[in-house]
Amino acid sequence: MDTVRSLLSTLGLGLNLPKSRLPPAQAFTFPGAEFNLRHFTIRPSEERILSLGRCFQDLVGLPHITAQQLARLIGLMDSVADLVPLGQWRVRVLHWFRSLRWTTRWSSQNKDVLPQLPLDDQRIRWWMVPDNLAMGVPIQDPLPDHTIFTDASATGWGAHWNQLQASRVWQMLY
Repeated sequence: MDTVRSLLSTLGLGLNLPKSRLPPAQAFTFPGAEFNLRHFTIRPSEERILSLGRCFQDLVGLPHITAQQLARLIGLMDSVADLVPLGQWRVRVLHWFRSLRWTTRWSSQNKDVLPQLPLDDQRIRWWMVPDNLAMGVPIQDPLPDHTIFTDASATGWGAHWNQLQASRVWQMLY
C-alpha cells in the first residue's frame, strides 16, 4: 500500500482516503450494487430495493398514473434489471404497457394520464417482493454444460443434442 501511495504522490495524484477502502474485502457496495466475491454474486443495494418498493407503494391503489410516474418506475426497474434474475425480461412488460398506453412517447406532457398498472400480472408482482430482488445474479454467466447443433436450409431444418435429434421439412405455402 505504501508503494502505491508513493507512486501516486510521485505522479502528482492524491488518494481520497474517506472514499477509499484500502484493506481487501470479499463483500463491498458500489453505487447501487452489492458485490459478494465469496459467492461471486452481485445484487441491487438495499437502498435501490427500498426505493423501488416505495415507488410501487406510491402507485398501488391509484385509479390512474401519470406518464412521469410510470417513467420513474421503469427507470428504477431498468437500473437493477441486470442485477436480478431475468430482470431484462421481467421489465419488458412495463415497456410494452407504456408503448400501448402512451403514444406521445417523447412528449413534454409528463402529466398524461394512463390507466392503473396491471398489478395482477405476475411479471409485475414479482418486482414487488424484496426477496426476489435480493437474490442477485452470478457476476459471470455460468458456462454451458450442453451444446445443441442446428442447421437449416431452403428445404428444412434439423437439430442434434447428445443422442436426441429432430428435423422437419418446411411447408411450402403457395
